Amino acid sequence: MSPFAFDAPLRLLVIDDDEVDRTAIRRYLTAAAVPGTIDELDHARDVVARLGTVPYDCLILDHHLPGENSLDVIARIRAAELPTPILCVTGHDEEVGAASVAAGASDFLSKLDLSPSRLSRRLRYVLRLGRAEQQARRDRDALERERQLLHAVVTHLPTGVAVFDTDADRVLVANDPAEVVVGPHAARLLAGADAPAVALARQVLAAASESGASVAPDAVAHGDREVRIGATSIALADRRVAMLVIDDVTDEVVARRSAERAAQAREDVLAIVSHDMRGPLSAIGVALDGLRDPELDPATRERIVRAAQRSVERAERLIRDLLFAHQLEVRGLQVEPRVVEVAPMLRHVAHEHELVASQDGTTLVVAIEDGLVALRGDRDRLGQAFANLIGNALRHARGTPTIELGARRDGDAVALTVRDHGPGVAPDALPHVFDRYWQGRERRGGAGLGLAIVRGIARAHGGDARVRNHPDGGAEFAILLPGA
Repeated sequence: MSPFAFDAPLRLLVIDDDEVDRTAIRRYLTAAAVPGTIDELDHARDVVARLGTVPYDCLILDHHLPGENSLDVIARIRAAELPTPILCVTGHDEEVGAASVAAGASDFLSKLDLSPSRLSRRLRYVLRLGRAEQQARRDRDALERERQLLHAVVTHLPTGVAVFDTDADRVLVANDPAEVVVGPHAARLLAGADAPAVALARQVLAAASESGASVAPDAVAHGDREVRIGATSIALADRRVAMLVIDDVTDEVVARRSAERAAQAREDVLAIVSHDMRGPLSAIGVALDGLRDPELDPATRERIVRAAQRSVERAERLIRDLLFAHQLEVRGLQVEPRVVEVAPMLRHVAHEHELVASQDGTTLVVAIEDGLVALRGDRDRLGQAFANLIGNALRHARGTPTIELGARRDGDAVALTVRDHGPGVAPDALPHVFDRYWQGRERRGGAGLGLAIVRGIARAHGGDARVRNHPDGGAEFAILLPGA
């Protein structure tokens, strides 16, 4: 049996200011065997309050009422969001009935057509329509609750998530982490922005939509962050959507790279210690064996002792450089800039290294640009940097007739330079000479720390270090210090 066959009692409300019409409607409902209770009113002043408290199955409403008409009443009822089905009864033409339906009534019936059968059929139709509308409202409410739940879940996820209706080219929901990459409401993604992360998002979104499956995430740089983007196609009842998942993996990438650097540093230190410490330790061992000879003359003994001392000093320099490089890596280098007079500093550096340079037949020359009197820097650290650069020149430009220590203006900076007249630096080596342990890895002598320390000292001053092959021959290293 149909659920609309009046097999259950109904609660009806009839509003008509004409008692004769109300009686006729009651009589027709009784004749049609409509079960239930029929309440009557001759006005609609408190209809909203009444419908809000009494669960009427249907309101039968006359068009003309004291001080208003059915359109006004329907407007008040629907404004209050009351779902009660409304059947309008009017003595006017169909235009009035159609207007009442447009205002929110379920149907209308002319008083000229009133009869038990017609009223019964219209009532069944109105009840059926009302039930269908109620079910539709429940479905919409359930869908809205699900949407709100999805939005709440997605919004609070730490991972970026954006759900797209790919057929309609619109975003259904996106949380803040996703919008950091694809833009507010994913507009940048749909508009086709040029950022690499957005381009990758479009690719994986299209691939997931086309294949109907998941697309494995891939990583890409986005500004100063690293993001990993993947997509999954989801089949719903009436359409297919795609979910874009965006993970900010910057911390993960930074940690991995830091671990890789630490592992490489350990390997480099082991390589340096095993390779470069072998020389001085072997020399010391040979010297000690030689000193055991009781027939050594004093001059030979003194020569062996000096050779052992040089090997000890070489080992000490290596250990000192390793510790200094570790300080640069872990804590950063602290400098104490003060006003330093340029000429006295360079002359002092030249005097300190004059003896060592002269043993190789090299002369240290000081050349300072006119008018450059002073700079701000940490004199001890700058002296250490000059010592490393001079030592580097003596090793790699052995036999150079002169090493020139200079100072000149370089734009807004001051350049402290060390130039030799040797073979220069190989072009493929220029980008790497300041890399830590690079010389050690290339096995070209030294630990590969001296120039890295020079760059660390320069950067601690807020500047940098650079190298070039001089147009007139040889290599020129420069420590750039900001400001004069």
